[in-house]
Amino acid sequence: MSRGTWLVGLLVVGCVDDEAEREAEMFAVASVVRIANDGTIHLSEADRKALALEVAEVVVGELPDARIRFGLVRARLSDEAVLVSPIAGRVQHLAAAAVGQHVEAGQPIFAIVPVLGTAENVAIKVQGADIQGQITALRGELTFREAEAVRARELAGPRIISAAKLQEAETAVQTARARLAALQQARGKNARGPSGDTEITVPVAGSIASIDAPVGAVVRVGEVLGRVLRAGPRWVEVAVEPGEAPGDAYRVEAGGRWVEAQHIATGAIIGPDGMRRDRLEVTEAAELLYPGAVTSVRVIRGDTAGLLVPASALVASPSGRVVYVEAAPGVFAQRKVQLLAQVGDRARVAGPLQPGDRVVSHGVMGLHGETLRSELRHTE
Repeated sequence: MSRGTWLVGLLVVGCVDDEAEREAEMFAVASVVRIANDGTIHLSEADRKALALEVAEVVVGELPDARIRFGLVRARLSDEAVLVSPIAGRVQHLAAAAVGQHVEAGQPIFAIVPVLGTAENVAIKVQGADIQGQITALRGELTFREAEAVRARELAGPRIISAAKLQEAETAVQTARARLAALQQARGKNARGPSGDTEITVPVAGSIASIDAPVGAVVRVGEVLGRVLRAGPRWVEVAVEPGEAPGDAYRVEAGGRWVEAQHIATGAIIGPDGMRRDRLEVTEAAELLYPGAVTSVRVIRGDTAGLLVPASALVASPSGRVVYVEAAPGVFAQRKVQLLAQVGDRARVAGPLQPGDRVVSHGVMGLHGETLRSELRHTE
């Protein structure tokens, strides 16, 4: 065996040994049993730092009652512009319009090329036949007027008729010719049908909310082409029980966070689902509320005293919500609680807790993971 081959072999063996040692260390850490027979979790100081645990005291305080409702986001009537087609035709885009694109007032978005339907075609044919009949009759009249003018010029020489009569005859000829030219021009336009694109411009500055008619689509008169949404507050129509009084305050979920909403109207009509719709207005983070979307609404009423914990301390489990209490330094016990109300980052709960108890407010999922591992071991 050469010296080079021998060195390579040592390196490979050394790498394998190092990898095996690392795996053994990781397995030893992962296989440490931290749950005692009574179900409490025992953590060393190193474990605590690794999980970045933070605790907070349970306090007695007041928190409003909050119920979750669902609301439909709508644009205010003055903030939504609907673009409709004034004629029947085929749609063309003038610009690279896309949903979400900002547009200015007066900016053209669509062009409509006229396309005639059956009724319009029939009307044009009837009109064309009428024009042709007028042209035929006017040609006969022009021939008669021209003959009268020739006769008038002949009689005007020997002064048999006055100059005024001659001028009247020649004026009649010119009038007939002008009328004939106009009718012939109208016949040409009638044969070509309506021409020229009709531009559809944006009445307000805002963002394109929808494009309902793609390029090449044939649309009818009054058909919706698209919608433009102006920036500003949004309405949320929340469904509530008919006899339920309006809340003292409201919070609406927008973009993953809760923002304040103002109650502006109480519904006066009961819908098919037996609920009335109250109208809220949201100003903060309104750009994250999209008309037509359904969002969660917290209806808040009054203040009720009880045990308050950080909302981050609550963990959802198959049996309900739980918190982890530090019963002794480094010893944590799971407690099942009932969530009574939650507003912002605080929650009012009921359960086997006492004021002054220390609950885990950060890193709680690491403790819950230990509980799940223990349950898995017992099922194996």
